[in-house]
Amino acid sequence: MIMRIRLCLYILLVGMSLHAQKMLDTSYFDSPIKHDIILAGSFGELRATHFHAGLDIKPSKFNKSGDSLFVAAPGYISRIKIQTGGYGRVLYVDHPNGYTSVYAHMFEFQDSIEEYIQRLQLASQSYEIDIYPQKEKLILTRGAFIGFLGNSGRSYGAHLHFEIRNTKSETPINPLLFGIGPKDNIAPDVASVSIHGLSPDHQQTHFSNYPTQKVGKGKYTIGKGAVTIPAWRIGVLLQGWDRMDGASNKNGIYKIKMSVDDTLRYGVTVDSVNWDETAYIKTHIDYADKKEHKRTAVRCYPMPGNLLNIYDETSKNGIISIFSSKPRKVEIEASDFSGNTSKVQFDVSRSNKMVENSSSFEKLIKYDQAYNFKLGSCHMTLETNALDRDLYFNYSESRNEDYTVYSIHKDRSPLYKPINITIPIISTDSVLLTKLCAVLIDEDGDLTYKGGVIIGDSLNFNTKVFGDYSLYIDTIPPNIIPRQTSLDKDLSFTVKDNISDVSIDTYIDGQWIISPFKILDHTLVVPKKAFISGQRELTIIATDEKGNKSSYSQLLHH
Repeated sequence: MIMRIRLCLYILLVGMSLHAQKMLDTSYFDSPIKHDIILAGSFGELRATHFHAGLDIKPSKFNKSGDSLFVAAPGYISRIKIQTGGYGRVLYVDHPNGYTSVYAHMFEFQDSIEEYIQRLQLASQSYEIDIYPQKEKLILTRGAFIGFLGNSGRSYGAHLHFEIRNTKSETPINPLLFGIGPKDNIAPDVASVSIHGLSPDHQQTHFSNYPTQKVGKGKYTIGKGAVTIPAWRIGVLLQGWDRMDGASNKNGIYKIKMSVDDTLRYGVTVDSVNWDETAYIKTHIDYADKKEHKRTAVRCYPMPGNLLNIYDETSKNGIISIFSSKPRKVEIEASDFSGNTSKVQFDVSRSNKMVENSSSFEKLIKYDQAYNFKLGSCHMTLETNALDRDLYFNYSESRNEDYTVYSIHKDRSPLYKPINITIPIISTDSVLLTKLCAVLIDEDGDLTYKGGVIIGDSLNFNTKVFGDYSLYIDTIPPNIIPRQTSLDKDLSFTVKDNISDVSIDTYIDGQWIISPFKILDHTLVVPKKAFISGQRELTIIATDEKGNKSSYSQLLHH
């Protein structure tokens, strides 16, 4: 009786919470731009490593390089961050209603903000900066001009990344719930359906992918209406996207529901995604399919290790038992925020010819347990709930002409939390030990820096990717390659290391100056306005993550 009362109270509170979220004030926030909103990316869109936390708003087609931005509601600037990657130049504005608006990838701030930031950059001699001004320092009235949208940070083209967050929890909330968004009269596209055969412990025993066939307006099927699968139980996945008025971009789908024999078995609605949960995108989609075939397919069956809170309450887990004598009717409904809907319907039954899968492995790892173990030369530590299901872990070591390769489970299983790895150091020169690091080796033999610290006679490092690893001595400094070296306009250089990120200091006549760097394309810009008349000496010093340095000098006349 007590348990039933508690359950009823919980359902009531969840319902009240969801109702409150749906009843958000759509008049509080104004659009941060003056032209019509057209999106390059939607809230909750499925990115490589995270759910997209805001709206990517395109520039005006009439003024693509200089779109003005305006604060969406009265408040004060609570944070200003500038970085070479990530959000680039970004402002955070706290509002009295308990929400924070975020304006990322900006080109330039409003003059007084720009002057304030530049003073701090010069004082710290750092282009990258992250500050939290006092509440009274930078107060903004509704609609105040704050700068221009741009292409800073990890951005592939000029746009505004706009977010609304709960100020206290910092949880991003879909801006469409506040009435900020584009016109949308186009139903989602449904491209394909994948079906996984599953063992009782959620291991994949079979994979099929079926392109959809359109059978009517907003209606699709697969396999001419019926498919057979060599498995006792299956999980269904949907590949699709949403298109909106005025743009051809493939945006994320707001809501997906799956019914089996007219009973709801799965539902997901992307109203908000907690930052602590965004790494679970690796199990929300088929991570292996994404890596191998570039498909982004949503699982309509949450894995046991998936802790996302975006799924609708149902009494089922989405897994479908199938039979050879009785087809199951599956219907998947994909909807956008405006209610435009597409459906795919098909029957599925069990094939008479079953498939048995078996493979060798070194260790069984339960997804809900922590592990501290050694295989071969490597010692590994894994936290609880770092996996989406139990893992049949494999490991091997091999030697090529350059180094020992430690193959740490290579079947593209996702990791939510880092695995800690300790690899013994083969005797080397004490000076070169300062240059020792761990690297990930991809299929083409290219190396990615993973760092690490020396503990005793071993190197210890963390990674969120299974694969081939090795120890590497990095003595190669970054390259500084001139691109534009005439003061007819801003100077530009390509600054790139062989494996790691770089930090850059730029000087004119020995005086440190602010020089923007975009890590995505390795471009350093030295502003023309930093030079005064006469002969000046430009010096650039680039340092990689192992302390290797390069320098470039040039005399310029202005």
